[in-house]
Amino acid sequence: MAESTPTAARSWHHGTRRAADVVRLLAALSISVCAAGMGLPDTLGFAIVFLGLLVPRITRLPGPFDFGFCLNIFVATWSGIAGLYRAISWWDLHYGRSNGGGTVPCAGPHGSDPGHR
Repeated sequence: MAESTPTAARSWHHGTRRAADVVRLLAALSISVCAAGMGLPDTLGFAIVFLGLLVPRITRLPGPFDFGFCLNIFVATWSGIAGLYRAISWWDLHYGRSNGGGTVPCAGPHGSDPGHR
């Protein structure tokens, strides 16, 4: 980072980078969990997701984006494996729409879905 970067901003960047690394570690551990008890499709799925989680780190994207991306992809992957998208009707509104690059909170259980009445 440039020398003119304020200390607080630099600290925020490094803190979110470390948080993203923790999510990557959890994803790596999830590969073992899936291999031990869930089967080959889930294991391969998490292995591919783990490789995808390395992209923001390798490309040196800003820490906050890196953390938001990793957290969203990690939660979305476990949500799919655990069947949350089918079990909770509004779950896709929270995580299905936010995977474009950061956590996007919705207004309520029905979010901003224009088709819902």
